[in-house]
Amino acid sequence: MSDFEIRDEPRRRTAVVHGSLAPSELATFMDRAFPQVLAAVMGAGFVPDGPPFSRYFAFGPERIECEAGVPIADLPGGPRRSFDGVGDVQPGELPAGQVAVTWHVGSFDAISVTWAALGTWISEQGREPAGAFWEVYWSDPRVEPDAAGWRTELIIPLG
Repeated sequence: MSDFEIRDEPRRRTAVVHGSLAPSELATFMDRAFPQVLAAVMGAGFVPDGPPFSRYFAFGPERIECEAGVPIADLPGGPRRSFDGVGDVQPGELPAGQVAVTWHVGSFDAISVTWAALGTWISEQGREPAGAFWEVYWSDPRVEPDAAGWRTELIIPLG
């Protein structure tokens, strides 16, 4: 875990797959969703505009409401178009505004500790979370099999 910061985040267009699932199904959902999103984005003539992410609207012991996707951009030199979705892959966005951010380095097994530390830090700053939070996956476990090197950016919108 590293330092915490508050920064301004721009609005970003995304392509996502929505999920309503049990916590035990999360890894399987992500393994299915990311390739599906990338295929839909590229097949529709767009390109990823950053690493994959997952955004959580509700995260409980029985149910998780989330989306998995990538920020998207038009092809370089091409006209600005809207992404209309392909099958289960739908258009979305990551919101603009102030966010609190930190990094989790290592296995996802201990990521809840980093999330809790970020939440405590936000409270200590006299701020409140506002809206769905997300994780940005800067490491690909298929490319980097050693979990000790995985880097995940944790982001919470602020009110």
